Amino acid sequence: MGWLLAAWVALGVLARFAAAQDEAAPKQQRFSIRKADDKFVNALEDFERYRDKKAWEQAFHAIESTGIVDVAVMVALQDGFVLPARRRVQQLLSSMPPEGRDAYRLFNVAKAK
Repeated sequence: MGWLLAAWVALGVLARFAAAQDEAAPKQQRFSIRKADDKFVNALEDFERYRDKKAWEQAFHAIESTGIVDVAVMVALQDGFVLPARRRVQQLLSSMPPEGRDAYRLFNVAKAK
């Protein structure tokens, strides 16, 4: 009967020890990634398609249709990486060939002035 009491006390001590460790352990912090909506992703795909065809006016219209890009929105790339949406737009514009850059200047210099 004494061993039963000793086992009961030991279980109580272990339960308190486990509860103390749970309280001391830091809580897991979770995060979420806000993905860009389909309209934005489709506009970027349209830009790439028109860029490859060298249809500059349509390409710039597609990129302008994205509107103001939210800072917290992320875009998935085909290779599995995820980039901020603004960075992806910058990447697409900076990867244009020289004739695309000239066309971009042609369409946007008047707007900038």
